[in-house]
Amino acid sequence: MGLNFLSTIIPVLFPNTIGFTANLVIQGAVAVGLMTLVQALSTEQVSSQDIPIAFSYVTFYFATGQFIGPTLAGWIIDYGGFESAFFFSAICMCIGFYITMKISAGSTLQHSESPKG
Repeated sequence: MGLNFLSTIIPVLFPNTIGFTANLVIQGAVAVGLMTLVQALSTEQVSSQDIPIAFSYVTFYFATGQFIGPTLAGWIIDYGGFESAFFFSAICMCIGFYITMKISAGSTLQHSESPKG
């Protein structure tokens, strides 16, 4: 998630060929695995009987974002340009990174406090 944020903010800071190339290279390396990691993390947060439901919710919300994202990006580009669209995307990635870190920290805390036996 952090690398996604980094790749999205680079074209905002460097709006040239090098910035967009760096964005594409980093996104190509990490974007596909992001969905898999989020699905895996979601299945670790619930009981085994709720794994299919958690997996389905993650897939549904990801698909909803894939449906709404291009429309929203097009609207932002029309009214603010590419830089605004990348900046908005970077903000969303930063929020996602923060949430991911909070979930990961909470998960570690719960596992470390659980009784062994």
